[in-house]
Amino acid sequence: MKPQVTLRPWEVTDAAFCCYTRNDPRLYRWFRQDEPIKLKDQKKFIAEDKLYDNYGGMVIEVNNKPVGLCAVKMDSEFSIAVLPEHQGKGIAKRAMQLLIKKHPYLWSEVFVGNPALGFYLFKFGFKITGVKERAYYKKGVGLVDVVKIEHGPKYIK
Repeated sequence: MKPQVTLRPWEVTDAAFCCYTRNDPRLYRWFRQDEPIKLKDQKKFIAEDKLYDNYGGMVIEVNNKPVGLCAVKMDSEFSIAVLPEHQGKGIAKRAMQLLIKKHPYLWSEVFVGNPALGFYLFKFGFKITGVKERAYYKKGVGLVDVVKIEHGPKYIK
């Protein structure tokens, strides 16, 4: 049976879950953040997003249980992360379908080596539209490369 996946705007009360997800070492290495997120900072970030709606943060839920995070910024840049223990169950696929349905154009920068890149390219038809070498500094890794991916009417065959 397919999981019942929903996306809902995050609330300040989700801050602890957001920190747990964003600081998970299995996911953290693919995020731009270079330091673990502190609870007080996450609460402030969510409160500002609720006020200005510039980040578009959402909680991915399965049967009303949080299992991941996603966002679509005002400029259509998206991000998505599902906790590893919930991966492989079609949750990220359904969440992406919901994002694409609501936002006809999406883009992101994905670290080279991130296994999610194939997911975006082969499951959803994203196209690589650029490469930035040494784009971000990650402690313990140094400067990392990213590819820009885009999805929308002009990129779909």
